[in-house]
Parts: sequence; structure tokens; C-alpha cells
Amino acid sequence: MRELVIDVSHWDSFPDFKQWKNRRDLWGVIIKAGGNETNLGRYSDSTFERNYKNAKAAGLHVGSYYYTVSTTVEAARKDAEHFAGLLAGHDFDLPVYIDVEDPRQFQLSKRTLTDIIKTFCDVLNDKGYIGGVYTGGAAWSNNVYKEELFKYANWIAWWRKNWPTEAGDIGMWQQGGIRLSDGDIVYDDKPGYTDCNWCVVDYPARINGTEKKEETKKEETKKEEEKKETKSTTGTVEALMKIAYDDLGYYAPNDPERGSKAGRYCAKLMGQDWLAGPSTEIWWCCMWVSMILDKAKVPCPGFPSQNTDIAWNGGASSRAISKENIRRGDILIFDWNFNTTATDHIGFATGSPRNGYVTTIEGNVGNAVQEKNRSLSTIRYVIRPRYADATAAGTSTDRTNIKNPTQNGKKLDVDGAAGYNTIYEWQAQLGTYKDGKITGQDRNNYKYFESILSVSFEENGSQLVEAIQKKVGASVDGIWGHETSKKIQEWLIKKKFSVGETGADGYFGNESVKGLQRSLNAGAWK
Repeated sequence: MRELVIDVSHWDSFPDFKQWKNRRDLWGVIIKAGGNETNLGRYSDSTFERNYKNAKAAGLHVGSYYYTVSTTVEAARKDAEHFAGLLAGHDFDLPVYIDVEDPRQFQLSKRTLTDIIKTFCDVLNDKGYIGGVYTGGAAWSNNVYKEELFKYANWIAWWRKNWPTEAGDIGMWQQGGIRLSDGDIVYDDKPGYTDCNWCVVDYPARINGTEKKEETKKEETKKEEEKKETKSTTGTVEALMKIAYDDLGYYAPNDPERGSKAGRYCAKLMGQDWLAGPSTEIWWCCMWVSMILDKAKVPCPGFPSQNTDIAWNGGASSRAISKENIRRGDILIFDWNFNTTATDHIGFATGSPRNGYVTTIEGNVGNAVQEKNRSLSTIRYVIRPRYADATAAGTSTDRTNIKNPTQNGKKLDVDGAAGYNTIYEWQAQLGTYKDGKITGQDRNNYKYFESILSVSFEENGSQLVEAIQKKVGASVDGIWGHETSKKIQEWLIKKKFSVGETGADGYFGNESVKGLQRSLNAGAWK
């Protein structure tokens, strides 16, 4: 999981949490309850009660924080007691944090500051909360014994583009500032921006005691589904892709067990315990590919393997194809510099290349499973496993692959995600070239149509988008932007296909796509 959380105090006035939830898919909020400062003493934040009430009314997960300048363990204990008093009578399903960022605290010894944080968190834990610490990346790295703090809920501010893997096992990362209007993220303080945090731990399930039950239930359901599907899907491209995408977003440092799941899987599969990790010492990209192949029951010479070169020399080379023929499900082995005999990385192609690039899903990218867009120039080898549906490899990015559904008596799923089928049907009804993808778009505009999943970015325009723009009365240039989203929404509303509570706001999200899918099922674009 990776959910958006904002933090607020009297400095932020009273944000409209419902708008944040509808427009930016806000999941939770951390509200300042009060603090202890030299010139104020211990106090409650003037906006705490109202922000708490509004957040709950919006159906958000809620946590809290307490700003303190205290420099002794005893003062921290009293701060925690004061904080607990402010929290009493309120319901929290996210952690409650001590905010450590005063320069005087960073003059203390690492031992003293670590003990201050531990004392504060322990008081809150004893009262039934999940206690944690908020501080900056530099302080986390240099001013505390962070190994002693991993048992608490750690929330670290590190304003930059990429997840701070060097922070270790943290539950929430403050990335920078985010704006409600367009979701832009910046890395310095600017008016109109709110702190943007990403939570990767399911604290609500943990706090409500449902985490283990839910995991067990999901595992049982998954096993039942696998039993039902085994006969028809074992060994196919789409079976493998489904298993791979189930792992998307997995972050090994947050794994409660040793090392990475791929490392543990291959340690057992290959009878070599050392492969289990830790994930910061044992590279697991090739083991992730091995695990996915094994789970999908897709054979490939050279696998399982923990190393790309061992896999290649162990038989994978017998399944080699050229870069120009890459298809969905092919294994790609990367070499970043081509100046050594050793290769560097591995993953699966999710489709065929376009304009010199191919989209992939890979393990051990920043110690996580991620989608990437890779240049063909970085690929040394391409391997095609022995899929049961070998001729189908790469033909589609959609599992059902029902071309032109309404013409064949079928309906699109109204699921709010515009994939291959939705785009193909749109093209069919408007009479444009049918390939199930919106091509030629400006990546900077993607915030206006983020629920369109089948899209590529080359900035040379799209025949389908031109036809759409003509249909809805937007400026015709083939590039989807804010105006195009707004005009499509207005057209759908006029035709009585709902686009959700936000109306024609120019951001084509899940509810707008549902309206689009309903309109396509009704044949409204013909």
C-alpha cells in the first residue's frame, strides 16, 4: 500500500477534506493537537477540534502530532501525558507522534534525544495508542539511534522525488508540498501547498486488531481463486502478469519477515537459506522474476536463479530473441554501461516497445516492485519463456481482450479504469484506428486524465483524441489536457451519464471514467 496523507495545524486554517478526498484520493490526515514551546508553555492547537471533526465527517483515517522543544526525559514524559489528555475522547486509527525538529534538541547527545523519543512513545503506547516520532532525514540519520526506534511508528521528512530507502523501516514519508488544485508536488515551502506524506503501513487494520484476520481471509480467498483458475490460466502470459502486478508497490524494508519475499521464496525453492536476505545485502531482482515464473507455472531455462548472468549462461540464452520483437511477458536483462561482462538487472516487459522505450515491471527497484519505462539501449538480452499461449504473448495489455465489446453483445465493466477494452470501444464508436491505446500524449497533462490507463506519451497527438475533441466541442489538437477533460465531462453530464460529485472540474478520474463506460455501453459516441 502507498496512501496519501496530509498533516495540518493552525498554520493551514481549515482544509476542505472532502475535496481532498474526492479530487486527490486523500486517505488520511495527521492533525496537530498541541505542543510545548518556550514562549507558550503547554497548549492545545486552536484548530484541533474542528479539523478532527471535519476529517471524521469526510471518512478519513486520523492521527495526531505534538510539537515540543523539551530537552529532558522528564519533560518529554510530561509532554506525553499532556498530549494524551488532549487526545482523550477522540478516536484515532493512525499513530500519534512526537514532533522533533527544534535546533536545541539536535544539540543534545544521541543517547538523550533517543531516550526522549522512546519515553514519549512509551507513554502513548501504554495508553493504547501507537506512538511514533516525526523528524527530518538529517536528524534521523545523525542525531538518534534509529535502530532503537524502529519498533515505533516512524514518520520521516525527506523532501525529494524518490523514497528514502536509506531511512530504513519507516511507516510514513513526508515527500514535500502538494497542491489540491492539480496535485503538483514541490520540494520547498510555497503558499497554497500542504505537506504531502505517503503511508505504507496499514495502521487502521493494526489498531483495530483486524490486520491478521484480513491477511488470513485474503490468503484463503486467493488460494480458492487460484484453485478455480489453475486449469484455464496456468502457464499463460496474463496469469503471470496478474501475479506480477499483485506485487506492485511491495517494499521489502516494510516486510515484517526476514529479507524480501522473493528472497525467502527462492531460498526455499533452491535450498539456499542465505538468499532470504536481508534485502539491503542480497539483490532480489532475479529472484523476484524466478518467483513469478514459478508461481505462474511458466517454465524457462536457466530459472530459478538468484543472478542474471547465471540464468543466462544456465540455459536462458536458448530462449533469446531480438529487442525489436519484445512482447508482453518477455524477460529483459539490463546492462547499464555495457563495459563489463556482468549484467545488472532484470524484469518483465508489459508490452511492445514504442519510440525506443518499453514499459516494465521489476523487483528490487529501490528495494520495491515498481513499473518503469526503460530505454531499449539499456537492454542486453531478451528472453521469451515457454508460455502455454506462446502465440498470444504481447498481443494485449488487457486480460479479457474482448475487442469492440458492444458489437459482440458484451458490455464494458463499469470499473472506473479505462484500459485496453474501454479505449478500443471508444475508437470503434468514433471510427478511428483501433489499437486500444491513446497515443502521443503530453506527460505533463496526465494529472488531468489519470484514470486512463492505456496511454503512451510521445507528444505528437492522437487521432482518437482529435475525434473526441470534435465531438465534445473542445479545441482540436490531439493532445488531452484540462479543457478536453472538462468538455468530455460536460458532454457526459448533458447526456445524463454521471461523472461524480466533482462535476466538470477538468480532472477525469474514476467516476468520470465510469460515466464514459456507461456511455460507451449505451453506444452514445456513434
